[in-house]
Amino acid sequence: MGPETSALFIAERQHQEGFLNLQLLQPFGDDPSSEHTLGAFDDNEKTVERFSTEINHQLGNSQLTSITALVDTDFSYLTGFDQETAAAVFNFPVEYLRGDSQDEQTISQDLRLSSLPDASTFWVVGLNLQDSERSFDSIDLVSYANQYRDYETDSQAIYGETTVPLTEVIKFTAGLRYTQESKDYAGEYASYGTDGNFYVSQDQRTLDDDYTTGRLALSYSLTEYTNLYTMAARGHKSGGFNDFALQSADSVAYKPATVDSIEVGFKRESDSLNISGAIFFNSVEDDHLLGFDFASYSSAAVNADTETFGTEFEADWFITERFSIAGGLSFLDTEITKDVYGVSGGDVMAGNEVPDVPSWSASLALNYYQPLPDFMGLSAPALNTNLTVRHVDERPADAQNHFNLDAYSKVDLRLALQTDSMELYLFADNLLDEQYQLYGYTNAIFAPDARIGAPAKGRRAGIGALYRL
Repeated sequence: MGPETSALFIAERQHQEGFLNLQLLQPFGDDPSSEHTLGAFDDNEKTVERFSTEINHQLGNSQLTSITALVDTDFSYLTGFDQETAAAVFNFPVEYLRGDSQDEQTISQDLRLSSLPDASTFWVVGLNLQDSERSFDSIDLVSYANQYRDYETDSQAIYGETTVPLTEVIKFTAGLRYTQESKDYAGEYASYGTDGNFYVSQDQRTLDDDYTTGRLALSYSLTEYTNLYTMAARGHKSGGFNDFALQSADSVAYKPATVDSIEVGFKRESDSLNISGAIFFNSVEDDHLLGFDFASYSSAAVNADTETFGTEFEADWFITERFSIAGGLSFLDTEITKDVYGVSGGDVMAGNEVPDVPSWSASLALNYYQPLPDFMGLSAPALNTNLTVRHVDERPADAQNHFNLDAYSKVDLRLALQTDSMELYLFADNLLDEQYQLYGYTNAIFAPDARIGAPAKGRRAGIGALYRL
């Protein structure tokens, strides 16, 4: 390609076998375990493939960019309760297993024309297209109730944004996006009736939505290195169909959500120190929360109005050319502002906190970069060491706020040998073997003292390699 054109192609494939997707009684104990049929999960597997091509072509006073992407996901696994968990939840000690399988292909195309990086006025206009086809099937190995579901989503959007200097120190930003979406759902449900006969029913639904989102922002250059800004934005969360529809009544679409945001903050950037901070408020109408149905071992989206007030602070300090420290701190105060009745797991009341959102979270990362002499044919190698500590405060397990998930701290370590084109790395995830809960719920009606959830993975270590063409 000529000097005005560049291209980047990325291919990625991840494959897992024999993994577990189980729910256990809490507390998990020092060595979480579950009693299931030997070898039941040996055939569990998941494959994710990602391909993308980015082409940039510089014109006289603008740049044309095309990004084409394909994501292919395929998984098949057994999941469920062991006898101890089923006895606590259902008062019936039986091993409950369900088989889930999914096949999904998503193709997207983004085409945009933008100003050059050094232009005094930034602008971009673009077109985004996306098509997704997905099947998600479930087979209950206890009741032999089967569900076969197909989803298709088509989306087209046009967008534009510009940042215009009003004075030498004040800039104005305006952005707008218009989107049209169409979602189709087809389901087939097969199960035994109370009369002992096997019945099959079908359902088809369509959801069409078009919406406009955008933002307005104003920035002020306080000094050469420091900017102040304020922003107001309108966002949108698309409606859709629940993954775990067991019958026609379950497949009624949940509503789209409207998000209104206001933010005020600052950013300071210099050669050795970058600092940013913000205070923001989000109001969401018909937000998407999850309600868990213990009887069917499945979750469903719940529409509830929510509000969030938050503040966040981040800093990146280059102490020397080789050693740097990065950290962040955030505080979130969330509230569900409207009662929602008839939810699986219990009614959701106004005043509850938004589930799985911690009030406080913090991170600290230490990074050391050490150039090395050439060896074994490697040119300009270097050792890059990164140690990261993350802390997450306690947070509600569900929208009903039945109980909180405990706070935890997690330490990760990564050592990488790098050159311009290659990277060989060692990693230790959850270095201190911290045990914490990924999620949790309770059968509040029949077994309120039984808390079910999943523990995070313990300490893991591995080796990997990257090569750049």
